[in-house]
Amino acid sequence: MKKHVLVIAVCVLLLALVLFGCASHEEDTGEPSSSSASGDTVEETPPEQGAVLTEQIQKAKDYQIQQAEADAAIQKEMENGYTLEEPLVVVNPYNLSPLTAMVGFETQKETTVAVVVKGKDSFTDIGHSFEDFSTRHLVPVYGLYAGTENKVEITVTDRNGVVQTNTIAIQTEALPDDISQVEVKVSVPEKMTAGLTFFDCPHINGNYCLAIDVNGDIRWYFADKSFNGSVMLTHLRNGNFLIPSGDVIPDTYNNLTCVHEVTPLGKLVNTYSVYGIHHDIREKTDGNLIFAASKEGEESQNDYIVE
Repeated sequence: MKKHVLVIAVCVLLLALVLFGCASHEEDTGEPSSSSASGDTVEETPPEQGAVLTEQIQKAKDYQIQQAEADAAIQKEMENGYTLEEPLVVVNPYNLSPLTAMVGFETQKETTVAVVVKGKDSFTDIGHSFEDFSTRHLVPVYGLYAGTENKVEITVTDRNGVVQTNTIAIQTEALPDDISQVEVKVSVPEKMTAGLTFFDCPHINGNYCLAIDVNGDIRWYFADKSFNGSVMLTHLRNGNFLIPSGDVIPDTYNNLTCVHEVTPLGKLVNTYSVYGIHHDIREKTDGNLIFAASKEGEESQNDYIVE
């Protein structure tokens, strides 16, 4: 398949990766977000929105069942006494975020945890820390390189300030052949905010939501290409993303049926169904979401707002 080239001047402002640091120390990705009262539940399917929405809702439910099984399996595996020196490592634990991993271990004393994925240079190290003290640790790791044995540094600190560090290797699979390719024309890392730049690429061959570092290396992508479309990938204050459904409502101008809230690890938290979603979603200070939408049954489109 012919690859399209995504040409990027990487001197655009980077979206700071500190959003990843919003995750809890033990990755409790099943908790409800501030913009939802329902947690892992998916809203009832409005029958008037037809088969397109029904398929997306069912896909979301199927993912949630699979991911609940993955959580249960990880928790059971943690009973086998993993340590900092020999931790449990689960790459792509929810099958939707291939450049992430879950690392699990226990410590004799309560500690905090810091994680650094070593980059190709000092500008591309990706680190995040978890300040809650615990003896049981399930730590998310983000920003792995594809097709690489990544070096990941894990540091624990107890209440007396005693520090222990272990560096582990995490192997990832190669990028899919049809993912958008990156060509960096200009990069001045010392003038950039540290972090990754995110793209939803709805009209580029490959159609994966992805993120790149200052060198143009893809360090995160969402594996299901159908989760994409004419709504930009939206970052929430809790560290999660809103990723749109890629299925367009027939006879509309790229209007969508629903968006999905996912964690950086790829765990599906919520699905929001609003008729005619397009272009933009904003999170209010109270956690509610405002959708640019259309009104069902009206001849005009893209002229409606739903909260």
